[in-house]
Amino acid sequence: MNIGKPFWIVCSAALIAFVFVPPVDAQTWRLHQFPPNLVADFSSSDDVVIEQTFEVWHRGPESAFFVTISAGGSGDFEPRLAYNGSGDSVAYNLYDSAAQDHILKDTTANPSAGEVVSGSFPATAGQGGAWQRQSFTFAFVVPSTGGPEGSLPVAGEYTDTIVATLYQGTLGSYTVTDQQQTTGVAITVPPILDLEIVSSGGTFGTGGLEHAMNFGVLMPGAVRDADLLVRTNTVYNVALRSANQGVLAFVGDDPTSFVPFNLSVDGNLIDLSPETDVTIDESAPPTAEARYAIAVEIPDFGLPSEGEYEDVITVTVTAQ
Repeated sequence: MNIGKPFWIVCSAALIAFVFVPPVDAQTWRLHQFPPNLVADFSSSDDVVIEQTFEVWHRGPESAFFVTISAGGSGDFEPRLAYNGSGDSVAYNLYDSAAQDHILKDTTANPSAGEVVSGSFPATAGQGGAWQRQSFTFAFVVPSTGGPEGSLPVAGEYTDTIVATLYQGTLGSYTVTDQQQTTGVAITVPPILDLEIVSSGGTFGTGGLEHAMNFGVLMPGAVRDADLLVRTNTVYNVALRSANQGVLAFVGDDPTSFVPFNLSVDGNLIDLSPETDVTIDESAPPTAEARYAIAVEIPDFGLPSEGEYEDVITVTVTAQ
Protein backbone atom coordinates (compact mmCIF):
# COMPACT_ATOMS: atom_id res chain seq x y z
CA MET A 1 0.00 0.00 0.00
CA ASN A 2 1.33 3.27 -0.85
CA ILE A 3 0.93 5.88 1.73
CA GLY A 4 1.04 9.33 0.37
CA LYS A 5 3.19 11.89 2.03
CA PRO A 6 1.74 15.24 2.71
CA PHE A 7 3.24 18.22 0.97
CA TRP A 8 2.84 21.86 1.37
CA ILE A 9 2.70 24.60 -1.16
CA VAL A 10 3.97 27.73 0.33
CA CYS A 11 3.26 30.99 -1.45
CA SER A 12 4.80 34.22 -0.41
CA ALA A 13 4.59 37.69 -1.83
CA ALA A 14 6.52 40.82 -1.14
CA LEU A 15 5.14 44.30 -1.58
CA ILE A 16 7.92 46.58 -2.61
CA ALA A 17 7.30 50.32 -2.41
CA PHE A 18 9.40 52.70 -4.44
CA VAL A 19 9.76 56.14 -2.98
CA PHE A 20 11.59 58.92 -4.85
CA VAL A 21 13.53 61.18 -2.60
CA PRO A 22 14.61 64.32 -4.48
CA PRO A 23 18.20 65.38 -4.09
CA VAL A 24 18.87 67.96 -1.47
CA ASP A 25 19.57 70.67 -4.06
CA ALA A 26 16.45 70.03 -6.24
CA GLN A 27 15.00 73.22 -7.70
CA THR A 28 11.44 73.79 -8.90
CA TRP A 29 10.71 76.74 -11.19
CA ARG A 30 7.76 78.33 -12.92
CA LEU A 31 7.59 81.11 -15.51
CA HIS A 32 4.12 82.29 -14.57
CA GLN A 33 1.68 84.46 -16.54
CA PHE A 34 4.15 85.59 -19.18
CA PRO A 35 1.77 87.12 -21.77
CA PRO A 36 0.85 84.68 -24.56
CA ASN A 37 0.16 87.60 -26.91
CA LEU A 38 1.50 91.13 -27.39
CA VAL A 39 -0.95 93.28 -29.37
CA ALA A 40 -0.62 96.93 -30.46
CA ASP A 41 -1.98 99.46 -32.95
CA PHE A 42 0.70 101.49 -34.72
CA SER A 43 0.67 105.28 -34.31
CA SER A 44 2.57 107.75 -36.48
CA SER A 45 2.34 110.52 -33.87
CA ASP A 46 3.73 108.83 -30.74
CA ASP A 47 5.56 105.67 -29.75
CA VAL A 48 3.20 102.99 -28.49
CA VAL A 49 4.41 101.80 -25.06
CA ILE A 50 2.57 98.91 -23.39
CA GLU A 51 3.82 97.60 -20.06
CA GLN A 52 3.49 93.86 -19.40
CA THR A 53 4.00 91.85 -16.20
CA PHE A 54 4.90 88.26 -15.37
CA GLU A 55 6.10 86.26 -12.37
CA VAL A 56 8.91 83.85 -11.57
CA TRP A 57 8.06 81.16 -9.00
CA HIS A 58 10.62 79.08 -7.10
CA ARG A 59 10.98 76.57 -4.31
CA GLY A 60 14.08 74.76 -3.14
CA PRO A 61 17.59 75.88 -2.15
CA GLU A 62 18.82 79.43 -2.56
CA SER A 63 19.33 80.28 -6.21
CA ALA A 64 19.74 83.08 -8.74
CA PHE A 65 17.82 83.14 -12.02
CA PHE A 66 17.30 85.17 -15.20
CA VAL A 67 14.79 85.33 -18.06
CA THR A 68 15.71 85.94 -21.70
CA ILE A 69 13.57 86.83 -24.74
CA SER A 70 14.45 85.72 -28.26
CA ALA A 71 14.89 88.00 -31.26
CA GLY A 72 11.88 86.72 -33.17
CA GLY A 73 11.63 85.90 -36.84
CA SER A 74 14.06 88.56 -38.08
CA GLY A 75 16.93 87.29 -35.94
CA ASP A 76 17.71 90.89 -34.95
CA PHE A 77 17.24 92.62 -31.61
CA GLU A 78 17.77 96.23 -32.69
CA PRO A 79 15.04 96.44 -33.77
CA ARG A 80 12.88 93.35 -33.73
CA LEU A 81 10.63 93.13 -36.80
CA ALA A 82 7.10 91.88 -37.41
CA TYR A 83 6.09 91.02 -40.98
CA ASN A 84 2.98 91.02 -43.14
CA GLY A 85 2.27 88.47 -45.84
CA SER A 86 4.11 90.50 -48.50
CA GLY A 87 7.46 90.79 -46.75
CA ASP A 88 6.92 94.33 -45.47
CA SER A 89 7.99 94.94 -41.90
CA VAL A 90 7.23 97.11 -38.89
CA ALA A 91 9.71 97.62 -36.07
CA TYR A 92 9.05 96.90 -32.41
CA ASN A 93 11.05 96.05 -29.35
CA LEU A 94 10.99 94.76 -25.80
CA TYR A 95 12.67 96.79 -23.07
CA ASP A 96 13.43 96.32 -19.40
CA SER A 97 11.10 99.22 -18.58
CA ALA A 98 9.00 102.00 -20.11
CA ALA A 99 12.11 104.20 -19.86
CA GLN A 100 13.57 102.01 -22.64
CA ASP A 101 17.04 101.83 -21.10
CA HIS A 102 17.89 98.27 -22.22
CA ILE A 103 16.59 95.99 -24.97
CA LEU A 104 15.85 92.51 -23.63
CA LYS A 105 17.80 89.77 -25.43
CA ASP A 106 18.67 86.08 -25.21
CA THR A 107 21.93 84.21 -24.67
CA THR A 108 22.77 84.20 -28.41
CA ALA A 109 23.51 87.92 -28.10
CA ASN A 110 25.89 87.54 -25.12
CA PRO A 111 23.67 89.93 -23.17
CA SER A 112 24.71 92.24 -20.37
CA ALA A 113 23.01 92.11 -16.96
CA GLY A 114 20.66 94.91 -17.99
CA GLU A 115 19.52 93.00 -21.10
CA VAL A 116 17.89 90.15 -19.18
CA VAL A 117 15.37 90.04 -16.35
CA SER A 118 17.16 88.66 -13.29
CA GLY A 119 16.83 88.06 -9.56
CA SER A 120 17.42 85.55 -6.79
CA PHE A 121 15.48 83.57 -4.18
CA PRO A 122 16.47 82.48 -0.65
CA ALA A 123 16.05 78.82 0.29
CA THR A 124 12.52 77.63 1.09
CA ALA A 125 11.84 75.94 4.45
CA GLY A 126 11.36 72.18 4.64
CA GLN A 127 11.38 69.60 1.90
CA GLY A 128 10.21 71.46 -1.23
CA GLY A 129 8.72 74.31 0.77
CA ALA A 130 6.15 76.84 -0.31
CA TRP A 131 6.35 78.70 -3.59
CA GLN A 132 8.19 82.00 -3.56
CA ARG A 133 7.17 84.56 -6.17
CA GLN A 134 8.69 87.65 -7.76
CA SER A 135 6.89 89.98 -10.19
CA PHE A 136 8.54 91.78 -13.11
CA THR A 137 7.50 94.39 -15.67
CA PHE A 138 8.81 94.91 -19.19
CA ALA A 139 7.76 97.26 -22.00
CA PHE A 140 6.45 96.35 -25.45
CA VAL A 141 7.27 99.35 -27.67
CA VAL A 142 6.25 100.13 -31.26
CA PRO A 143 8.09 103.29 -32.43
CA SER A 144 6.22 105.94 -34.42
CA THR A 145 8.77 105.64 -37.24
CA GLY A 146 8.41 101.89 -37.50
CA GLY A 147 9.07 101.32 -41.20
CA PRO A 148 12.39 100.69 -42.98
CA GLU A 149 14.86 103.53 -42.41
CA GLY A 150 12.32 105.48 -40.40
CA SER A 151 9.56 105.49 -43.04
CA LEU A 152 5.93 104.69 -42.31
CA PRO A 153 5.09 100.99 -42.57
CA VAL A 154 2.57 99.87 -45.17
CA ALA A 155 -0.98 99.53 -43.84
CA GLY A 156 -1.90 96.00 -42.77
CA GLU A 157 -1.50 93.26 -40.16
CA TYR A 158 1.97 92.27 -38.95
CA THR A 159 2.97 89.28 -36.81
CA ASP A 160 6.00 87.76 -35.12
CA THR A 161 6.76 85.08 -32.51
CA ILE A 162 9.15 85.35 -29.57
CA VAL A 163 10.18 82.90 -26.85
CA ALA A 164 10.84 83.72 -23.19
CA THR A 165 13.14 81.26 -21.36
CA LEU A 166 13.86 80.91 -17.63
CA TYR A 167 17.42 80.01 -16.55
CA GLN A 168 18.75 78.93 -13.17
CA GLY A 169 21.98 80.67 -12.19
CA THR A 170 23.70 83.78 -13.46
CA LEU A 171 24.92 84.88 -16.87
CA GLY A 172 28.35 83.58 -15.88
CA SER A 173 27.14 80.10 -14.91
CA TYR A 174 23.67 78.78 -15.63
CA THR A 175 21.47 75.86 -16.61
CA VAL A 176 18.30 76.15 -18.63
CA THR A 177 15.05 75.15 -16.91
CA ASP A 178 12.05 73.54 -18.58
CA GLN A 179 10.12 76.81 -18.33
CA GLN A 180 9.46 78.61 -21.62
CA GLN A 181 6.65 80.72 -23.06
CA THR A 182 6.04 81.19 -26.78
CA THR A 183 4.36 84.55 -27.36
CA GLY A 184 2.68 85.89 -30.47
CA VAL A 185 3.21 89.51 -31.53
CA ALA A 186 0.47 91.26 -33.53
CA ILE A 187 0.71 94.88 -34.76
CA THR A 188 -1.99 96.59 -36.81
CA VAL A 189 -0.92 99.47 -39.05
CA PRO A 190 -3.87 101.58 -40.27
CA PRO A 191 -3.81 103.77 -43.39
CA ILE A 192 -1.99 106.94 -42.35
CA LEU A 193 -2.16 110.40 -43.89
CA ASP A 194 -0.52 113.23 -41.96
CA LEU A 195 -0.13 116.80 -43.19
CA GLU A 196 1.11 119.98 -41.62
CA ILE A 197 1.81 123.52 -42.83
CA VAL A 198 5.04 124.86 -41.38
CA SER A 199 7.30 127.85 -41.82
CA SER A 200 9.76 127.43 -44.67
CA GLY A 201 12.28 124.74 -43.69
CA GLY A 202 10.23 123.64 -40.67
CA THR A 203 9.63 120.06 -39.57
CA PHE A 204 6.65 118.01 -38.43
CA GLY A 205 5.53 119.18 -35.03
CA THR A 206 6.48 122.84 -35.60
CA GLY A 207 3.36 123.89 -37.54
CA GLY A 208 -0.27 122.91 -37.77
CA LEU A 209 -3.30 122.70 -40.04
CA GLU A 210 -3.55 126.48 -40.35
CA HIS A 211 -0.90 128.98 -41.36
CA ALA A 212 -1.24 132.78 -41.77
CA MET A 213 0.71 134.72 -44.39
CA ASN A 214 0.50 138.32 -43.23
CA PHE A 215 1.82 140.84 -45.73
CA GLY A 216 1.18 143.90 -43.58
CA VAL A 217 1.06 146.95 -45.85
CA LEU A 218 0.93 145.50 -49.35
CA MET A 219 3.83 146.28 -51.67
CA PRO A 220 4.37 144.91 -55.16
CA GLY A 221 7.02 142.19 -55.12
CA ALA A 222 6.34 141.16 -51.51
CA VAL A 223 6.66 137.39 -50.95
CA ARG A 224 5.55 135.08 -48.16
CA ASP A 225 6.31 131.37 -48.08
CA ALA A 226 5.59 128.18 -46.19
CA ASP A 227 6.05 124.44 -46.59
CA LEU A 228 3.36 121.79 -46.84
CA LEU A 229 4.56 118.52 -45.29
CA VAL A 230 2.90 115.22 -46.12
CA ARG A 231 3.61 111.85 -44.49
CA THR A 232 1.69 108.79 -45.63
CA ASN A 233 1.85 105.03 -46.06
CA THR A 234 -0.42 105.02 -49.08
CA VAL A 235 -0.60 106.61 -52.57
CA TYR A 236 -2.11 110.10 -52.36
CA ASN A 237 -3.19 113.27 -54.20
CA VAL A 238 -2.67 116.91 -53.22
CA ALA A 239 -5.03 119.69 -54.31
CA LEU A 240 -5.51 123.41 -53.59
CA ARG A 241 -8.61 125.58 -53.73
CA SER A 242 -8.84 129.37 -53.44
CA ALA A 243 -11.94 130.79 -51.79
CA ASN A 244 -11.71 133.87 -54.07
CA GLN A 245 -10.42 132.17 -57.24
CA GLY A 246 -6.84 133.31 -56.91
CA VAL A 247 -7.19 136.91 -55.68
CA LEU A 248 -7.18 138.73 -52.34
CA ALA A 249 -10.75 139.97 -51.91
CA PHE A 250 -11.63 143.25 -50.20
CA VAL A 251 -12.88 142.81 -46.64
CA GLY A 252 -15.68 145.38 -46.62
CA ASP A 253 -18.39 146.87 -48.81
CA ASP A 254 -16.60 147.03 -52.19
CA PRO A 255 -16.90 143.61 -53.86
CA THR A 256 -15.27 144.93 -57.03
CA SER A 257 -11.94 145.75 -55.40
CA PHE A 258 -9.29 143.03 -55.21
CA VAL A 259 -5.54 142.46 -55.19
CA PRO A 260 -4.03 139.73 -57.38
CA PHE A 261 -1.41 137.28 -56.15
CA ASN A 262 0.72 134.57 -57.68
CA LEU A 263 1.01 131.23 -55.90
CA SER A 264 3.68 128.73 -56.83
CA VAL A 265 4.46 125.24 -55.55
CA ASP A 266 8.08 124.12 -55.87
CA GLY A 267 8.61 127.01 -58.30
CA ASN A 268 5.65 126.10 -60.53
CA LEU A 269 2.92 128.73 -60.89
CA ILE A 270 -0.53 127.37 -60.00
CA ASP A 271 -3.73 128.68 -61.61
CA LEU A 272 -6.23 129.05 -58.75
CA SER A 273 -8.97 130.68 -60.84
CA PRO A 274 -11.19 127.54 -61.06
CA GLU A 275 -13.92 127.20 -58.45
CA THR A 276 -12.88 123.57 -57.92
CA ASP A 277 -9.86 121.79 -56.45
CA VAL A 278 -6.66 122.22 -58.43
CA THR A 279 -4.46 119.11 -58.28
CA ILE A 280 -0.78 119.83 -57.73
CA ASP A 281 0.41 116.23 -57.22
CA GLU A 282 -1.39 113.08 -58.31
CA SER A 283 -0.76 109.42 -57.38
CA ALA A 284 2.25 110.36 -55.31
CA PRO A 285 3.95 107.33 -53.69
CA PRO A 286 3.98 106.63 -49.94
CA THR A 287 6.54 108.78 -48.19
CA ALA A 288 8.11 109.38 -44.80
CA GLU A 289 8.04 113.10 -45.61
CA ALA A 290 7.18 114.96 -48.80
CA ARG A 291 7.81 118.70 -48.76
CA TYR A 292 5.98 121.16 -51.00
CA ALA A 293 7.42 124.69 -51.01
CA ILE A 294 4.59 127.20 -51.30
CA ALA A 295 5.30 130.84 -52.18
CA VAL A 296 2.83 133.71 -52.58
CA GLU A 297 3.99 136.86 -54.40
CA ILE A 298 2.14 140.17 -54.79
CA PRO A 299 2.49 141.57 -58.34
CA ASP A 300 1.67 145.14 -59.41
CA PHE A 301 -1.90 145.73 -58.31
CA GLY A 302 -2.88 149.28 -59.41
CA LEU A 303 -5.02 151.39 -57.06
CA PRO A 304 -7.45 149.18 -55.13
CA SER A 305 -9.70 150.54 -52.38
CA GLU A 306 -7.99 151.22 -49.10
CA GLY A 307 -8.57 148.46 -46.54
CA GLU A 308 -7.87 144.82 -45.77
CA TYR A 309 -7.73 142.02 -48.32
CA GLU A 310 -7.67 138.28 -47.81
CA ASP A 311 -8.04 134.86 -49.34
CA VAL A 312 -8.28 131.39 -47.82
CA ILE A 313 -6.53 128.55 -49.61
CA THR A 314 -7.60 125.05 -48.62
CA VAL A 315 -5.11 122.19 -48.99
CA THR A 316 -6.63 118.74 -49.41
CA VAL A 317 -4.60 115.54 -49.29
CA THR A 318 -6.53 112.37 -50.13
CA ALA A 319 -5.51 108.73 -50.09
CA GLN A 320 -6.15 106.67 -53.19
